[in-house]
Amino acid sequence: MSESKAIILGNFMRRFYYRFSLAAGFCLCFVAAVLPLKSGRSSALAAGREKPKPIAAAGDQTVPPGQKAGCDRLNFAGQSFIICRARPGRDTIRLFLADNAGRPYKYFRNIRAELAQHGQKPLFLMNAGMYHKDYRPVGLYIENGNPLSPPARHSGKGNFFMKPNGIFYIAGGKAGIMETETFIKAGIKADLATQSGPLLVRGNRLHHRFILNSPYKEYRNGVGVTAQGEVLFAISEGKVNFDTFARLFRDGLHTPDALFFDGSISSLYAPEMHRADWFYPMGPIIGVIAPVRQAKPLSQGD
Repeated sequence: MSESKAIILGNFMRRFYYRFSLAAGFCLCFVAAVLPLKSGRSSALAAGREKPKPIAAAGDQTVPPGQKAGCDRLNFAGQSFIICRARPGRDTIRLFLADNAGRPYKYFRNIRAELAQHGQKPLFLMNAGMYHKDYRPVGLYIENGNPLSPPARHSGKGNFFMKPNGIFYIAGGKAGIMETETFIKAGIKADLATQSGPLLVRGNRLHHRFILNSPYKEYRNGVGVTAQGEVLFAISEGKVNFDTFARLFRDGLHTPDALFFDGSISSLYAPEMHRADWFYPMGPIIGVIAPVRQAKPLSQGD
């Protein structure tokens, strides 16, 4: 081989080795950076949602009516659920979307902080309907008697548009769940309302598209209203299908009407249940509010 050819070949090999070294170094740095992020996200997910806790009781349970506002754990169809109850007129039920500056609350902690400034606290909070990327409600939303979002009457994709969908509302101190078009035609002047879908139960009948033993399972939460007017909010502690979740309301909670709120982002703040989910930002949020109890001053001689 001539000297000139040897020089050319040597330069080529050096350039090849240099570029190969750069590429290999980049790949190693990329892997080192990405793996901790993936494991960190998994850890955050685990921390943001508590793992389901086993229930000792055997067989299905029901929630006794007439109890004070609060939450309990319930077993139904071999699955664990948290049920939170409230009664309009006795308990203060509120919807939350954005603060006075128009900033979406997104997280339970922001609502808790604002309530604390007014000497109040939430007994429990839960996401309450589907929303757009900017956290605006997809459908009807009424807060303190003010309509902040119109009803969605068109067709579309996703659970919200699995018709019939419906509206949870409180009007004149009474709660109800009604199919969307029926609610609009009734001309109800609601103090509070949120639209979502699908209707899990309507007149004691399950939604016609639910499939028994469906393999499609997800975390789910929703709301039902009993014949006595009690409001029961439910959230699954494990992944369940639509059919099981709907039967929970009809057969376990005895609510003739029930509405689905959401799936994978289902979140709950309930101190008595040691739940303070934080991972997912949310749009509409509903909860029961109570005044913060002040310690009684000690009288003389105590």
